Amino acid sequence: MSEVANSCRHCGASIDKDGARFCTRCGKPTSRRALTPRQADWTESRNVASVGTIFAGILVGVGLGAWATGLGEWIGIAVQELAVGAAVALALYLARPLLLREWFPWRTTFWWWVAAPAVAAISYLFSAAWVAWIRGFATGVEVPDAEPITPILIMAVGVLAPIVEELSCRGVLHAVLLRLTTPLATLMLTSALFALMHGLNGGFLLEIPHRFVAGIAFGMLRTRSGSVATAILAHAVHNAAAVWIG
Repeated sequence: MSEVANSCRHCGASIDKDGARFCTRCGKPTSRRALTPRQADWTESRNVASVGTIFAGILVGVGLGAWATGLGEWIGIAVQELAVGAAVALALYLARPLLLREWFPWRTTFWWWVAAPAVAAISYLFSAAWVAWIRGFATGVEVPDAEPITPILIMAVGVLAPIVEELSCRGVLHAVLLRLTTPLATLMLTSALFALMHGLNGGFLLEIPHRFVAGIAFGMLRTRSGSVATAILAHAVHNAAAVWIG
């Protein structure tokens, strides 16, 4: 059984021992180590199970969050994110042995940190425009009143949600899908799941379109910068603007 180099021939990033189909850093196709049919099937099954675990965790989290929202919106958000976080931990175990730096690449250049708030501004402006359109022209779509701003709400929306959702969608899910499909399909699927995560809370027409666009923006930032941290920053700035401005 022949083997290939353990680094990407395009960018030099390390490749996990099971041989991902696409580099988790640059997203370009890379050579795979020759695996027996049984090894290949088992590796594929683990990756698919990891994606399914995150999807199931989102469904469970949304259900629990909706139930807990009766105690307060921030409590519902916190419960949902904790459930999704537990699913991410299980997905990490299932899709091993990706290295942590491949799951959650952190380092990038200074200018990508500068670009993150700009990406957040673009995604927020689109979201605000969409909600304004819904308010003005769509009928039968209820736009809920904003919760009073409290320190706990700021922590839940501005800190906990961006970290958990980005580590889920642009971290674990992004890395696993790159092992299974193309970078473009990975961007589309992670953005769709990100939108669905919010749309399942109710208000499909209100939530899903602008959340999908935000997912595209955060996903492109994560891919171009090579860092999931820039997506977390952009998401946090977006949410902060939504809380303070409306």
